[in-house]
Amino acid sequence: MTERTVVLLDHGPGAVPLSRDLRKRGLRVMCVSKSPRDAIEADVYLPSSEDIDGLASEVRNAAGDSELIGVYTLAENSKFRQLHLSRALGLPADRPETVLGGRDKRTMRGLLQQSGLANHDWYFVPDSDVTEAARLPYPLVCKPNMGFASGGVRVVRNDSEYARAVAGIRRLNLHLLRARSPVETGTIVEEFLSGPEYSLDAITWNGATRLFATCGKKYPEGNTLIDYAYWSPAVPELAEAFGQVARRCAQALRYEFGPSHTEVRWDDRRKCWQVLETALRVGFGGHIGSMIRATTGVDYNGLALLSALRQPAAADDFHQPGDSRGLGVVFSPEIRGRGKFRGIKGIDAIRRNPRVHSVDILPEVGQWISVDSFDYALILVAVLESPAELDTFLAEISEQAEVEFL
Repeated sequence: MTERTVVLLDHGPGAVPLSRDLRKRGLRVMCVSKSPRDAIEADVYLPSSEDIDGLASEVRNAAGDSELIGVYTLAENSKFRQLHLSRALGLPADRPETVLGGRDKRTMRGLLQQSGLANHDWYFVPDSDVTEAARLPYPLVCKPNMGFASGGVRVVRNDSEYARAVAGIRRLNLHLLRARSPVETGTIVEEFLSGPEYSLDAITWNGATRLFATCGKKYPEGNTLIDYAYWSPAVPELAEAFGQVARRCAQALRYEFGPSHTEVRWDDRRKCWQVLETALRVGFGGHIGSMIRATTGVDYNGLALLSALRQPAAADDFHQPGDSRGLGVVFSPEIRGRGKFRGIKGIDAIRRNPRVHSVDILPEVGQWISVDSFDYALILVAVLESPAELDTFLAEISEQAEVEFL
């Protein structure tokens, strides 16, 4: 029987358990990443490269006589690279307009409006435009149109904060986001919604979408938008309504195969749920998938990959019922400060905690990290007995997870 090879593109440490699970399924794993440490459970490691044609040639050579079945990424900023590498290798891929709708928040906002999933006010400020006065009343939200992981997202309350937010986003676009953007970069400015926010993780198989988890969200003190902690199950009474939202989002983007992570927030003024955005990936870089597995027994990350790669095995797993095994938590403690990463002071105590299922340290020693960038130092998955433990658990881990700098 011919070996079958999966290419994991631009994964971080989360590629390690995913590689292990894929190999248990009998697949050969090729890991393309910046660091060899991300490939310790893979069969092949290839250094990441921006040269797609050159990378495609390396992938073919490394595949040898095995059958390449697809390219998969958990990294939102690599969705266009996934598309282009898949095409260069002659492998199945999403439509270009689907990937654009899932990455460019300007395009996405228009599609969500047309589908009736979001009607709150917004506008776009291209980087090439002069920054003028805000066109919406404060408070409002500014975010990069090609952003990811909440990087650059700000709630602004006055003219000076607005000018600083747009200037900061333009720096991010110039130094990080523009290089991989097929469209003009700029700032999305939208109405701030003050109601509660939830995330919806779903999988679409052959056009049918199933919601697997609704997560509540916790935020760092003083910020109501930055990813910090997810917990699930949340608001089971809204599961049916949110399942419809996830399905309509996939339809709006003409998305047929793979995972999606959708964020919704309650609009007090219009008395409805508004879709803030949807991403064609597993939430929190795959860690929400690990949480779903820990709390339901469903191998969500494996199913997401098999669905995205159009593998027939996904058809059976797509309908697998889940158990209820406690309250799942995905948590990334705040980075306080900036500098070259040395380590996490209390990492041994965190790993000994019986409620913690997995811990990923993302930076390598010597890597520059900052409180105001896209960086995460540590991401963990835990299972608690009830929501009553949540705040105490987060406070305990936050105290232990002190970042040490060189």
